[in-house]
Amino acid sequence: MRYKIPNEVTMVSHGLRDAGFEAYLVGGCVRDLIIGLEPKDWDVRYY
Repeated sequence: MRYKIPNEVTMVSHGLRDAGFEAYLVGGCVRDLIIGLEPKDWDVRYY
């Protein structure tokens, strides 16, 4: 299954990865994607 993730979210995730972090989408945005809704906001967790 493919999900539409905004370019801004992808750019932030890639920036974190390039800085040596791992980045994951978390929270309600993941739930909304799974049930077929468009997320209102995007939560990125990094380690």
